[in-house]
Amino acid sequence: MHFKTILASAAAVAMTAFTLAPAARAQTFINSGEVTGASNVGGIFGKVESPPPCCVNGFGGVEDTVYINLAATPNYTLVTGLGPNYNVSTDMANARRDRIYLKKLKASCQICGFKMGTPPGEFSNGALNEDVVGVDLTSPFYIGVLPITRYQYQKVLGLSATNPDWAATSKDVNCTWNSVRGANTDPQISGGYLSGSWLHTLQGKMVSGVPFKFDLPTEAQWEYACRAGTTGQFSDGLGAVSTTIAELKTRMEPLGFYVDHPLNQGIPEMGNWNPNPAGLFDLHGCVHEWCRDVGDSRTANGYGTPSPVTGRYVDPVRGNAGTANKVWRGGCYATQVWNCRSAFRLTGDPSGGSPTTGFRLAANPNP
Repeated sequence: MHFKTILASAAAVAMTAFTLAPAARAQTFINSGEVTGASNVGGIFGKVESPPPCCVNGFGGVEDTVYINLAATPNYTLVTGLGPNYNVSTDMANARRDRIYLKKLKASCQICGFKMGTPPGEFSNGALNEDVVGVDLTSPFYIGVLPITRYQYQKVLGLSATNPDWAATSKDVNCTWNSVRGANTDPQISGGYLSGSWLHTLQGKMVSGVPFKFDLPTEAQWEYACRAGTTGQFSDGLGAVSTTIAELKTRMEPLGFYVDHPLNQGIPEMGNWNPNPAGLFDLHGCVHEWCRDVGDSRTANGYGTPSPVTGRYVDPVRGNAGTANKVWRGGCYATQVWNCRSAFRLTGDPSGGSPTTGFRLAANPNP
């Protein structure tokens, strides 16, 4: 059953923004009230500078769409050059199976920076661990258009999947943080996964010369990709800040399941909801998504020292090897609607996971 047709008009701005070029997309958000203006006090040379006209909450835009072809033999191949605005919904059947689509996102704007977290006064139902943190992501990176499905997870491992178009969750495919990346690996080392982990197996089956290493997204990368220039509670581009649970539910219904969603049937089939402005699906609700970072009660804890010039954290990831809980993002089909917001943070045992937990593939360019 295709759910993205419900309440489609409520997400019209977001869908329009997704199909436009970056500059036009930014203008759409500005016109919709998502952004009313911004400036960087201090700037690189100690003066007030206005952000470029294409910059909305530091989002640099989408550079390209690519996919990994799991049907290729003897090694998986990488298909590039589909363009930043390629609409993956036109190939959704393959996107759930033998094609892992990723969007290549540009680095964040180094003038105005990216802000993750919940601004004071925004309705979050009492969440206390969503501090606003300024971040600079200095390199482009790739992130999955969908969470990894059961078919894709088990295909890489040489197994057969049941309910293959659903998200890969620990209930059905033992998708724990440890199984994806390797127990006790250091999140601060990009591509630092263990032999035998899912990521290591995928990397080893790729053709030679792939210009990046796979990994889980950092928490900062995940929220940057989720927001894609938006600043509200959801990445729908509607701009208004919802102040009641009823308003949150209205906005969330075309984006994904939450616990009392009127159509909730448990773990949903991937790709049936409205995408965010970067063309990513299933970011709100669906399944909790593993990130690389060690969990902490405050966003900036463990991020080190911010830049003395901008006051922002540069390419932050919270870590060190060990068994500490790891970060979940995005909420899930079994949680309350306010736990599906862009800024919502939760942590889980990396060895245990949950029936509601999956992950989204990321990749960082080789040094």
